[in-house]
Amino acid sequence: MKLLSPPFMAALLALVSMPSARALEFRFLAWDDVVAARPVSVLEGKDKVAAIKDLHPLKRSPKVDADLKDGSLLLRAMDKKDAAGKPVDFSVKVPAEMTRPLVLLVSDPKAASGLRGYVLEDNVANFPWGTFRFLNVCGTDLAVTLGSLSKAVPAAWQPLDFLPGEKKPLAVEIAMKDKKSGRLQTAYASMWNDDPDVRRLVFVAPGTDPRLGPLEIKIVPEDRKNLGANGAGADPGADGGGEGGGKGVTGGGTSRSAEYQEGE
Repeated sequence: MKLLSPPFMAALLALVSMPSARALEFRFLAWDDVVAARPVSVLEGKDKVAAIKDLHPLKRSPKVDADLKDGSLLLRAMDKKDAAGKPVDFSVKVPAEMTRPLVLLVSDPKAASGLRGYVLEDNVANFPWGTFRFLNVCGTDLAVTLGSLSKAVPAAWQPLDFLPGEKKPLAVEIAMKDKKSGRLQTAYASMWNDDPDVRRLVFVAPGTDPRLGPLEIKIVPEDRKNLGANGAGADPGADGGGEGGGKGVTGGGTSRSAEYQEGE
């Protein structure tokens, strides 16, 4: 039997040991209308890009297939130029355990691209229908009561899920510590609907209008009934994930009679 030459053997071993590219399906969500108006693309090669279509603050974008490079997704801000006049690239770290990543794009004045990305797991196995997934981005710990469930929601980009399963209007109350007394005080109160066919991302951010209270609540719903004929059994991270966005709400306030309505 003819033996392989040492140079060929070394090249073969290098090829076998080379880490394979990790391809994933990404969807994107803009934090606000300002970010949604930005032209952003996914880098698929040195000069090959795929534009992120229908970037919106209240619904997921259509999927974009992309390979990770060193565990990161490479993006390009098409409206920002570097010293050489070329569009500015930036990367978003994707945790190894992610299977259906949803990338939230937010403004970052300190970055050359003007943008920063956060990755959330959007697989329905991890984020099931009927779930309210809270993300506390207001910089202070919160206490949240939703229906019969009460949980502490720390000030971190760490999702915390509520799965009420009550199929009725839910009283929601969000409390935060008063800066002077240190006691918990209600900062937001309302009534929300529970629906086993809808899952919701709930962002709790600092309020931007003093008249509406100290918190701003943004809800991004997704209804599996709007995912098509096969929606009931489909993973929305795999097909149709951005089609059921519906309406969300922003703003604070403490009116217990206010009701959040989803859909059209």
